[in-house]
Amino acid sequence: MHAANIGRLAIAAAFGATALWGANEAEARAAIPAVSAEQPCTVTLNMETVPVQSGPVEVQASYTTALGDSISAAFPAESGITVASVAAGDQPNSVNLSLNTASATAGSYTLTLRDAAGTACSGEVKVGEAAPSMPDTPPTPTPTMPTPPPVL
Repeated sequence: MHAANIGRLAIAAAFGATALWGANEAEARAAIPAVSAEQPCTVTLNMETVPVQSGPVEVQASYTTALGDSISAAFPAESGITVASVAAGDQPNSVNLSLNTASATAGSYTLTLRDAAGTACSGEVKVGEAAPSMPDTPPTPTPTMPTPPPVL
């Protein structure tokens, strides 16, 4: 056997080429599906559901791929969520977000973090129903009359 044919046979056997005879090395390599080394960058929050409330909601967002400087955060307009501030997080690959959810609509929305170079990470965020409001002051107790002693 010629060395070229041995090479073809080895490549066909090793890589599962469909045509054993007449396949050259480039054709055999082209038959191998490409595997991407890059995984999409995802974002997760430190809480399962972001509440709808009148005051700011403080959350920590962690992301799977390092981002550069000047990270911004955004939700789609239909979510009703605005990002008041973005600050560096305590852990690597994290940021602290202050969210305004007073006008938010319950549902799932995409949070996108983006650095100055345009690199982006995104993840789904669940927004919950508004928590029932608690009164600012506790209710005033109703005075009760003591029970009279039994008559003998």
